[in-house]
Amino acid sequence: MLTTSRPSLSQTVAYLHQSGMKGASTVSYLGKHEPFMQAIQSPLGQELLKDLCARHEQLLEKVGDLVATDEEKGEFRAVKKMIHDWSERIAKYDKALQEVKSGTGTAG
Repeated sequence: MLTTSRPSLSQTVAYLHQSGMKGASTVSYLGKHEPFMQAIQSPLGQELLKDLCARHEQLLEKVGDLVATDEEKGEFRAVKKMIHDWSERIAKYDKALQEVKSGTGTAG
C-alpha cells in the first residue's frame, strides 16, 4: 500500500542518527522523488495513469491476438516499460518512506 504522509522531523532525525550515510542517501532519494509522487497522486496524475493502463490493456489484446501492427507492438513495449518504471519508482519510494518512518535503517 502506498504511503502518502511524510515522516515527522523526529522520525527523520532518529533514522539519520541510526543509519548514517545510508540514511542520508535514503532521505535524499525521498526528496528527489517527492514531486513525482505528488504528481502521480494528484487527480490529473491518477487520470493519466488510468489512461496509460487502459491503453496497455488495448494493446495487449491486439498483441495477444496477433493482430497488432509493428507500430502498435512498439507502442505496447513503450507503454509496458513506462508502467514498469513507474511501478518500480513508486515501490522504491514507498519502501524508503516506510524505512524512515519505522527507523529500520542500519548504519552503512
